[in-house]
Amino acid sequence: MKAKFKYFLPAMITILLAPLGLLLQSFFFSDPGLTEEWYSAGIYPLIAKPISIVTGLLPFSLAELIVVTAPVWAFFLFRALWRASGRHEAGRALRIVYVLARTAGLCCAGYFIYLCLCGFNYARLPYSKIAGYDDSPAEPKLLHEVCSALAHEANLLRAQIPDSQKSEPLRDVISRSRENYRAAAEDAPWLGGNYGPAKQVLLSEPWARTQTVGMFFPYTLEANINRVNSPFMFASTIAHEAAHQRGFMREDEANFIAWYVCMHSQNTADRYSGTLLALIHTGNALAAADPDLYGQLYQLYSPKLRADLAEHNELWAKYEGKAAEISQDINNAYLESNRQEDGVRSYGRMVNLLIGYYRENGTFRGREGAALFPPDPHAPAKGLPLEPS
Repeated sequence: MKAKFKYFLPAMITILLAPLGLLLQSFFFSDPGLTEEWYSAGIYPLIAKPISIVTGLLPFSLAELIVVTAPVWAFFLFRALWRASGRHEAGRALRIVYVLARTAGLCCAGYFIYLCLCGFNYARLPYSKIAGYDDSPAEPKLLHEVCSALAHEANLLRAQIPDSQKSEPLRDVISRSRENYRAAAEDAPWLGGNYGPAKQVLLSEPWARTQTVGMFFPYTLEANINRVNSPFMFASTIAHEAAHQRGFMREDEANFIAWYVCMHSQNTADRYSGTLLALIHTGNALAAADPDLYGQLYQLYSPKLRADLAEHNELWAKYEGKAAEISQDINNAYLESNRQEDGVRSYGRMVNLLIGYYRENGTFRGREGAALFPPDPHAPAKGLPLEPS
């Protein structure tokens, strides 16, 4: 009996890693300040930077390779475990229990490694505390003011971008993103650090059917980008996934950081991408809070801005379906498992951070420091409202 027990000992030990991880997670959530100082700003960069730099040297997405070949590796792993169990002179039932125990142990070990690599960052201080913003919810009037400022900025930026620039190579946008982060780190040092570049996913077309534009893979610390996307959304998507590399795991914060980083770019299209992301989220929030005010907001959109939003909506409407619903359910479960109670709705809470920034600065400013002035309230109305998605 003791001889058989020792075969299960490694599995029992690795299974215990899951409750250990949950205990550590609860500890970190109980003291976000300590988590920020000890883990997020201390241990995490020491772990993440080397891994990200090494995987960043590969010309392809290691994460994509792992995901695509996962069924193959799972088959060989199961076969290896089954063969190993046969050496214990055990009966068939005991061999099945052995394989299941070792598989559970490996899953628990994987979960513990995930927490150590990045999962504990969900317990760090809110970004509003780190940056010193008042991110409390705003009345519709203030939200409309913020939306108007963003719409005016979007109009100004879009007018400076020739349509030919929409076909810019994605690799150039990826390269600039690292420069944008370096510029943003001058004002927000916590966004600094050398991390690997974003990776283009080869199987982007099938991936698009899940309506996913990007993914951070915790085991390789790679920011993965779907090549199917609205042209002007690439810069903000890349910046969003790169925010996860830097330890900001909450989706609302990654969206805000994406806007902030894009606004530090010297490239007009990058700043437009960040502004478009912010305008979509704030516009949707305003539409939900006060549809009449949103209708007034939409009258401020220039024809080119409206065309870009329509193109964005039409693109992703093609990929609606069961796969997208399943993907959203999985993503929602993942976020909730990391104590993000809002699930996928947390993506919209970047609005509070934008309002907090606006309260702090009184305006939105790009890298060149050009203040944004309220748009002309007497501007002629054009077209019908179109709610961005």
